[in-house]
Amino acid sequence: MFINVKQKVIGFKIVYYGPAMGGKTTNIRHISENAKRIATDMLSLETRGERTLYFDMVRLAFGSIGDYKTYFHLYSTPGQMVYSTSRRLVLKGVDAIVFVVDSQQTRFRDNVQAWYAMERQLLELNLNKYEIPIMVQLNKRDMPYITPVDQLLNKLNAENFPHMEASAAQGEGVFETLEWVVTQLVDRANEAFKSSEPDTPTGAPTNA
Repeated sequence: MFINVKQKVIGFKIVYYGPAMGGKTTNIRHISENAKRIATDMLSLETRGERTLYFDMVRLAFGSIGDYKTYFHLYSTPGQMVYSTSRRLVLKGVDAIVFVVDSQQTRFRDNVQAWYAMERQLLELNLNKYEIPIMVQLNKRDMPYITPVDQLLNKLNAENFPHMEASAAQGEGVFETLEWVVTQLVDRANEAFKSSEPDTPTGAPTNA
């Protein structure tokens, strides 16, 4: 969380993490295209075949906490294992994570590898996965031959994390996932500032 007291701005960083071609960029593109009044233009650096090379990023302004405007910066990490260093850099300073699972049975192993890579990189950054909001988005539930929800969560050892079924390509579950994350971050910010000085943000969020 970034706070600029002078400009009265609070910024949050949300990272979409997961296997290559799992739907991370699709999530962010859907948000960007359907929230044009509150989203900046999407920045995307891609390889051939539209695979993310470094990151996608979009900035959202959802309202305010007290007198402070809030901004949510959404990033996606490259899914390919060769870009492990880039993924770790994108995770630096993260406030919340959406782990996007590819529900297709053929991607089962890729999901597991991505999950454990995320855990390892969080440890390298001295971050505890249980101390930051993490939503497990089970994407591509509209596809044939998908892995059952319980089996996916069990293999990832993610049964204790909130999860949501989605089809990012159809726009299903995308904003619901984001809403959960934003609510968690705003609630935590309010809690952190309860005993702060009068000029720091307090109170429930209001519409911009």
